[in-house]
Amino acid sequence: DSFIWLVRNDGILATMAVDRAQEVIAWSRQTTLGAYESVASIPSANNDVLYALVRRQVNGQTVRYVEVFDSGVET
Repeated sequence: DSFIWLVRNDGILATMAVDRAQEVIAWSRQTTLGAYESVASIPSANNDVLYALVRRQVNGQTVRYVEVFDSGVET
């Protein structure tokens, strides 16, 4: 299986999953309390690690966090 992650203009993360063996392509979306600004998939020893830059409002201030998705994601 393969995944492609895209950040939409509205801050939603869109994911395309491809399963060639089953001839399936499917889209899903991920939302958060804030807005996704960027995403990167970085290879590691066992699988890929997905990092996201998320913009949030905290106590009236705009802050950004680098967040890591669950390591069970395989790309």
